[in-house]
Order: sequence, then C-alpha cells, then structure tokens
Amino acid sequence: VKLEEEPKKIGNYFLHNAKINYVSSGCELLDRALGGGMAQNRVFHIVGGSGSGKSLQALEFAANFLILHPKGRVIYVDSETAYDSGYADALGIPADRIEIINIETVGKKPSIEDLHRLLKRTFVDGGINKEEILVVADSIDGLAVDKEMLNSKAKDEDLHKQEYNTAKAFALSKMFKNLNDPTCTNKGTLLLISQIRDNVGGGPFSAKSIYTGGKALLFYASQQMWITETGKLKKTIKKSERVYGTEIKCNVKKNRVGLPHRQVKLFIRYGFGIWDMYTNLMWLKDESRINYSASYAKYEKANTKPTPLDFVNRVEDYEDVEFFATNDEINAAVNKAWNEIETSFLPKRRKYNN
Repeated sequence: VKLEEEPKKIGNYFLHNAKINYVSSGCELLDRALGGGMAQNRVFHIVGGSGSGKSLQALEFAANFLILHPKGRVIYVDSETAYDSGYADALGIPADRIEIINIETVGKKPSIEDLHRLLKRTFVDGGINKEEILVVADSIDGLAVDKEMLNSKAKDEDLHKQEYNTAKAFALSKMFKNLNDPTCTNKGTLLLISQIRDNVGGGPFSAKSIYTGGKALLFYASQQMWITETGKLKKTIKKSERVYGTEIKCNVKKNRVGLPHRQVKLFIRYGFGIWDMYTNLMWLKDESRINYSASYAKYEKANTKPTPLDFVNRVEDYEDVEFFATNDEINAAVNKAWNEIETSFLPKRRKYNN
C-alpha cells in the first residue's frame, strides 16, 4: 500500500501577510488585531462615536506613515474644520508635512465630489507617483455633496434627505467605481472616517448603529475598524481629581489582509495618543501572559503588589535609550503571545493537499 504524503500544515499566512506593506497604528496590540497595521495602497475605514479617538488614530497612522516614508505625502481633507496643527505638533506629529484641505484653505466646504477630484488628480491623472501618498478624509459625514451646496433654494427637509439618504451614498459609490480602486495600483492609501448614528427606524434584527454613505464604503474598504469609548482614566493629584484619558474598544469588523472580528482594548492618554506600553501590558495581564515581558517579570520580583501602571510610570523616567529598548521588548512579548494564541485557533492542516 502506497502511503499518502503527510498533509501540508497551514502556515502563518492568516496571522501576517508578508506580501502586504503595513503602516503601524502606534500600538503593537492594535497592529496585531489588524493583521500588521493599516494595509498600504488600499482603503482603510474607521467608524466610531464622537470623542472616541477616530481623528487621533488617523493622526497616529499619518505620523507612522511619514516615519516609514520620509519623502511621502499626507493630504488631510478636514471637512469638520477640527484639525489642530498645534495639537498634532504637541503629540510629536510632523504637522508641517501634512497638507490640509478645509474651508479655510480652499475657501469652501469640501464635498465628496471634491474628494473624488482630489483622488483622481493625485492617483490617476498625475501618472505614477514617485512617493507614497496617504489621503485622509475626516470625516465622510462632514463632506457635503455638490448638488446640496449648489441648490441654495432647496428646503431644509430636502437637504436632509439628500445628505443622509441617497445623494451621499450615490456620490461615494460613483467615486469608487470611477476610480476603479486606484489606490491599489498607484502608491496611494485612502483612510476614511465615519461617525456612527443610531439606526432610527431599523427593524428588530437591524444593527443598532449605522454610518452615512451607503454600502460602498464597506464594499471597497480592505479593513474596517469600529471604535467605542468604554470608560475614563482618572487620577488624583493633591486632592484634585481629573480625567486624563479614555478606554476604548476597537473591533476589526472587516479585514481582507488578516483575520476579522478581532477586538482589543486600548487606552488613550490625553496629550500623548494611544498609551501603547500600558495598553500592551494590560492585555498581557488579561491573557495571563504578563511574564512574557522579561522587564516586567524582573520588576514584579523586586516589588510588592506591582501593577502595570506602576511599572509604566517608572519606565517613563528612563533615559530614551533604555525607555525605547523596554518598549521594544514589550512589543516583542505581545507579538509572541498574540501569535501563540491565534495559532491555537487555526486549523492544523490544509483542506486541499495540492
């Protein structure tokens, strides 16, 4: 009897696609949940409520994009006139390398058609770009449609229907179809932000929250991440209590470059961004793998009732070289633990042994 060859075991393709280039989110844990970060030359969609950190996350992606591509360009379509270059600079983001398009810089409220023309001009008509380009639209909700802006005699109820019913969805669908997804072929990455709203009038089996713009966003996006605020970070200094950050839940609902439906808990520190070291350590603790970090394990042995917060506060007093070395070591621990957990859920063999 001729024995069949041993079936080939499944590899790490579903944990990290080596054929895709990624931009870091600024947090190792979120990068793992996304399959490596924000996939370049594709469409990335962030959905969330007010104050959940959508714009902050976009800025972190932009900062890491510019670090990855020193000659790259970021074009920020600010439809809500909420971009604050001073705040971006305070976070350490090179604001001088971000081109802002809003009512102050172009003299009119940006529309979806303006975004369409920008993408066509940037990704298609300009030929092959020599440098990588990231276009951020913050937010889709703030973008009007040309028909609405030109029809000054329209009634308020008609404008409402145009913006939230069919006009905006049609304009977005037309934009994606006409461009034929150019971001996949011409060194361009598109990051879109949407605001969630209650699904008023939805049936008993409908989603509780939706976003404006129709189904084109979900169809064309390679990755879609929903952000929800779940708590506040508070502390007291000299009898004065203040909120100094927020706790958020990130749910990767769609992922064409990794495993979908991965959820992680992140901590945002005001004036800093995603508090990556604290976020990573809290996840390791929740997964009972805190000792995967050699630096924390050493700290734990030397202290009574240690906590990740105490450790992070101590590490922040380190000199830069030691601080970043510790941060890299914790990132490696998260990477190891994440892959170990994910691998345990993957099939042990291929379905077809070709």
